[in-house]
Amino acid sequence: MRMAKLLAGCCAAALALSVATAWSAEVTADRLANAGTEAEAGNWLMVGKTYDSNRFSTLNQINASNVAGLHVVTAAPIGGTEPGGFGVGAVETTPLADNGFLYVSDPWGTPYKFDVSDGKTAKLVWTCDTGAEKDPSTGLLITHRGLALSGKNVIAGLYNGHVIACDSETGDVVWDKEVGKNGEGFIAAPLVVGDKILISNSYGD
Repeated sequence: MRMAKLLAGCCAAALALSVATAWSAEVTADRLANAGTEAEAGNWLMVGKTYDSNRFSTLNQINASNVAGLHVVTAAPIGGTEPGGFGVGAVETTPLADNGFLYVSDPWGTPYKFDVSDGKTAKLVWTCDTGAEKDPSTGLLITHRGLALSGKNVIAGLYNGHVIACDSETGDVVWDKEVGKNGEGFIAAPLVVGDKILISNSYGD
């Protein structure tokens, strides 16, 4: 129930970011550098919105005079309810939005793509199979803090030390790199800078 409510809120927020025509544009270095401009006002291309992570949107249709009237427009289920060693995990991510599509991860880091372009529904486009084993004995509080967009890829760090790229059109795994060593793992959102992907060794805060 908690997860459903969280996703419902995410979808409601994302619908405000969607545009009338849904199409997947390549998320270039220039687009990321200009994520805070009016050209990208309707998108949310990285977890912090911009490189200074101010999380500020210039959209003004929701304001102090009408915020009390907000209500859930649609909700969509995601997975990730398989428990780890400390029980069922939590959704602690910021959805990414690009031209009517919403990208979100579940507690195990599985990426999902939804089409929210009609402003009324959240239609699942794909779920990327990360190949990560959802081991109930995993001695971690299962949670995930977001994805990154780069080119035509959706990037996710995983608790098992892998970093993967899923094709933004098909959801297929494009590449899978094991970069964590000796028990290192990733739950923080990756950051794309130019042609580099930065990811922190993070199991906590």
